[in-house]
Amino acid sequence: QSLELWPKWIKLLQEINKELHIEKPLIKLTQNTTKFEKLKKFVHENSDQGIEILNKESILVKNINQTFNTNNLKGIISHKDGRINPISLLDTLNLYLKNKKINFLKDEIINIKRLNKRWIATSKNNDEIKSDAIILCNSLSALNLVSEKIHKVQLKPVLGQAIEVCTQSDEVDLLSLPKHFNIDGKNIIPITKNKIIIGSTDEYHEKPAENVFEKLTDFIENKPEWLSK
Repeated sequence: QSLELWPKWIKLLQEINKELHIEKPLIKLTQNTTKFEKLKKFVHENSDQGIEILNKESILVKNINQTFNTNNLKGIISHKDGRINPISLLDTLNLYLKNKKINFLKDEIINIKRLNKRWIATSKNNDEIKSDAIILCNSLSALNLVSEKIHKVQLKPVLGQAIEVCTQSDEVDLLSLPKHFNIDGKNIIPITKNKIIIGSTDEYHEKPAENVFEKLTDFIENKPEWLSK
C-alpha cells in the first residue's frame, strides 16, 4: 500500500515544495547467512515488486564492504522503496493544511475524553475541539491524555535514539555510499564526506536509555578504524 500511496502523496505535496521527493532505492544488508536466506526468499515471493538480490560481488555492496572493513555483507535492493526527509515532509504538510484552510491551534492539549460518540480535546487555555476522530502524534505523552481503562485504548510509548558520527579520516568518503541503507537493523544515512547518522534504537519507554553508544556502533564484526575512533 505504501508503495502505491507515497508517490501519489509526494506528487500532490510537490505543488507546494518541489524539493520534496523519495530518495530511492532502499538497500537492506546483513552479515548473517540465515537472514540473507530469508531476504532471498522474500525477493522470490515478491518478484513483481522491483526487488533484487545483492550478493557481495555487487559493485554497491563492494563499496559498502570496503568502507566498513568487511567482505561478507549481502542483501537486497528495492528500487521502488526509499526515504523521505521527515523535517521537509512535516513542513510541507503544514503548508498544505494551511492552504486547505485547516484550523491550527497553537496550544497544549491537556485532556481528551469521549462524550456521546464524539471526542473532545481540551487545551491548556480551556478551548475545546470536538470531532469524530483524533490522531495522536505524540508517542511519549499520549499516555497522559487518554485513559486506557475508560477508553479501552492500549497505548505504548516509543522513542528512538540515533548517533551522528564524524570522522577526520582522508581515506573515507561517506558520500560515495548510497544515500541510505540498512545493515542488520541499523539505518545508515551519510550526511557529508565525513559525517554519517546511524540509528535507531527502539525503546518502549518514556525516558531514553543510557549507554546506547555500543548498541548503535557494534553492528559490524570488525569495526573500521574511522568508526572505532
